[in-house]
Amino acid sequence: MSRLPGRSVTGSLVVVSILLGACSDGTGPGGSRPLKFLTIAAARGSASSCGISVDSTLYCWGGSYGGALGTPPPSACADALGSVPCSLIPLRVSGAPKMTALTASTYWCGLAADSVPYCWGPINYDMDLSHSFGDAPTVLSGDLKLTQLSAGFGHLCGVAADGSGHCWGEFWGGKRGDPTIDFGTGSSATSFVPNTVGGGLSFASITAAVYNTCGITTAGAAYCWGSDYLGTLGDSAAPTQPSCGAGVSPCVLAPYPVAGGLGFQSLSAGWDFYCGLTGGDAVYCWGDDAVGLGIGSSLCSIRAGETLFLCAPVPALVFGPLVGLTLSGGPNAICMIDAQGEGSCWGDNSYGQLGNGGGRGGAVAGGHIFRLIAPGYDHSCGLTTDSLAWCWGENRVGQLGDGTTRDANEPVAVLGPDAP
Repeated sequence: MSRLPGRSVTGSLVVVSILLGACSDGTGPGGSRPLKFLTIAAARGSASSCGISVDSTLYCWGGSYGGALGTPPPSACADALGSVPCSLIPLRVSGAPKMTALTASTYWCGLAADSVPYCWGPINYDMDLSHSFGDAPTVLSGDLKLTQLSAGFGHLCGVAADGSGHCWGEFWGGKRGDPTIDFGTGSSATSFVPNTVGGGLSFASITAAVYNTCGITTAGAAYCWGSDYLGTLGDSAAPTQPSCGAGVSPCVLAPYPVAGGLGFQSLSAGWDFYCGLTGGDAVYCWGDDAVGLGIGSSLCSIRAGETLFLCAPVPALVFGPLVGLTLSGGPNAICMIDAQGEGSCWGDNSYGQLGNGGGRGGAVAGGHIFRLIAPGYDHSCGLTTDSLAWCWGENRVGQLGDGTTRDANEPVAVLGPDAP
């Protein structure tokens, strides 16, 4: 059995979550009453967080770069970009429908209770508002109802009720998965209408990354398409072509099976890697080894003749099998929750976003019993089994939701919207 650094996989220790700073009546600091959430997410490309409360109401907090909070925030925070509109505590997104699911990159998207997808915020990392969904939740074009949605870098993919895959946004690298290159504006056309993923596959889920996309079929098979950037297609023998309009690594235009024939129950993406949880409760990863999982057995380059990086061009066993694992990936981190609710994260910890108090990886501090962890760009958030939200990492514009702009390398409680 393969093991991750800094983690024990033996024993059945059950830990008790202590709500630091909570009062006996359930209120938090300053008399605020924390929200209870169905789900929560940390943006993978901006300093913002959002959550859906137990009554399906959408709340967001942090920096509203290009409208990333979905509603005008009450304050301004200092940032390298200048003064940024922000909210240091959860802000109800006025006008948003009742929501059931969230996904985020630089922009945010969610699924409404009627399965209609909505999006808001800037599409590109340069925060160019000419490429934006706007500063309020807006129905995604295409008149589709979706069961699942995933936000990538400049592109967005989802699954319809019939299992068909659909993608919007930038084509370059082939990451939309439609083998028709020319949409009328050239081979790198951006499409704001849905394009059906080729191959006739029935998907259970699709996960969008930076230069490519992967999906799991209803039979559990993994397929990837787009650029083979640092081995992220998961099969070094894939019949790639030199470029798909971006000049970034060889690529394939339609879904191609990931090597190894493994059956997956879930898939998570970083910027340059994928990790999947198999039906046998083992974790396999492929792509760039920047997270430090020890999967790098080969040398890959972004383009021919450029710097070589350690990578895994085919799935490599990282951890397991261990019954009861859940898995989630961020741009430069991977997190897992075991059957007892203990969370652990590995990867970049420059701002304390692993939540372990410092170091390359290990258990998230505080003894919390988690049911969800969402790693973001420079911060992460999680939900405990009592539906309370905790965040950790960088906090320069209030993305931790604790009413401050102080960074935290361990989880801090997200305050309620009535906090002073």
